[in-house]
Amino acid sequence: YRRFETTQLSPVNLHFRLPTEYPAKEAKIDVDCLWLPTSMKNTILKRLDIIIRENVGFPVLFLCYEDVKKFVDESDITELFLGGNVYAKSRNMSPVKLLETVRDECEKAEKLEFEAHCYDCDVCLENKIGRECVRFSPCGHTFCKDCVTSYLSEKLTAQEISPLTCPGDNCNSSIPQKLIVELQGQKAFDRYERLLLSRALDTMEDLATCPRIACQKPAALSQA
Repeated sequence: YRRFETTQLSPVNLHFRLPTEYPAKEAKIDVDCLWLPTSMKNTILKRLDIIIRENVGFPVLFLCYEDVKKFVDESDITELFLGGNVYAKSRNMSPVKLLETVRDECEKAEKLEFEAHCYDCDVCLENKIGRECVRFSPCGHTFCKDCVTSYLSEKLTAQEISPLTCPGDNCNSSIPQKLIVELQGQKAFDRYERLLLSRALDTMEDLATCPRIACQKPAALSQA
């Protein structure tokens, strides 16, 4: 079984078609969402149908939007099973592909939510907008990008190269490659990886550097 955890679900999309006689004639309303279970979708559509029938002759789009938002906000969603998902069936999507797509969309939603709020940097203590900050996982420590950039520069130019971790005290959360490249550039990351590999190879007693000048690659030692 595959699963993942998230703090932010991707949005529920409200689709509508308005006839030329709208609002005298009813609008056609539907909802669509990657993770939305069939039972929940049917409940939403029933609620929207009631709103439309009770407001014949009046604009209903905002009422429908408010009702969908309220229903989703008030739903106590702690776990979702994607098996038999309507979205996947309508697009011939495999369960694994669906899970990957839902995870990607949830990560985008988490990023947008994070970037929209302000946070206190644990290093400089300044309050900055989320798009200027970095939150590490799984520890959750948050720092501004300026402080993380300075931290990485110091670590990458140090004599002793060690695995890069969150700047938090005694924190072992790893720093993603993507973030290192974003803040330090690809060349700095490539150098860091080479030095880290060299350090690891130096600790292995059954490995040695090939003596040929044109090679210099690590080679395994064997009994003569």
